[in-house]
Amino acid sequence: MSAQQHRRPHYSGAAYTSQQGAYVDSPTRRRIRREVYGDEYPDEVDPRSFVTWPELRRIARDLGVGPGATFIDLGCGPGGPGLWVARETGAAVVGIDLEAVGVAHARERAREVGLAEQARFEVADIVSTGLPDASLDAAMSVDVLWAVPDKLGALQEVARILKPAARFAFTSWDRDLSPPGYPPPLNDHRPLLEQAGFDVESYEIQPDAEAKRRVSLERVVAAESTLIEEVGEAGAERMLLEAKRTLGLSDGTDYIAHSRRIFVVAHKRTISAAC
Repeated sequence: MSAQQHRRPHYSGAAYTSQQGAYVDSPTRRRIRREVYGDEYPDEVDPRSFVTWPELRRIARDLGVGPGATFIDLGCGPGGPGLWVARETGAAVVGIDLEAVGVAHARERAREVGLAEQARFEVADIVSTGLPDASLDAAMSVDVLWAVPDKLGALQEVARILKPAARFAFTSWDRDLSPPGYPPPLNDHRPLLEQAGFDVESYEIQPDAEAKRRVSLERVVAAESTLIEEVGEAGAERMLLEAKRTLGLSDGTDYIAHSRRIFVVAHKRTISAAC
């Protein structure tokens, strides 16, 4: 996930973009994230999303994996968060993303950080991973599920590939409204999680997360001319698109006011529990 936040959205069919703007960045945008999030911003992970150190540490802890286990990073983008969790836990990671360029970046990053033998990255869709049934020990996703049109299909696929009782930890947003052209909003993920075969262990609204996201996006918009100088007009446009839409600069609706950042931990329901 995941998105990770200002790449041009692509929402046809079951497609999603894992983390908007994952493959172009600028010194200014990274500086803005450091200023807004301070010590909570995982700069060394280069997440390209709104994930924080506390969230990443909780994911690593709550997945409940260690050496000998394998977890999946859904919508991995360039791979930073998933590789950090792999290093922190000692588990192997399988990362999937629709974008081949993101997968290529993730593979290169795995080599750079010495985790090439512990990580595998593939081009695949969250709703149809092609992985075997009950083959993985855990799943994570960072800021991705909001962009998947078929959320129930994605959650059912995650349940299918997880072993019984395996955990799924993710960050995303509950939304009452979405900007035009975005997937339909979902204001509570719990019913879909339960329908897909998960029992929810923890479902938390992240306090102050949307206030920080607002400030971050406002500063990105204000830095438009600098971004153009750094990455060119096309690159800056991709960075600015989600920011302007989310802030309501396109249609006058403040979409951040209708969203809540969530941190969720659920586990795949066992056969006995399902009966």
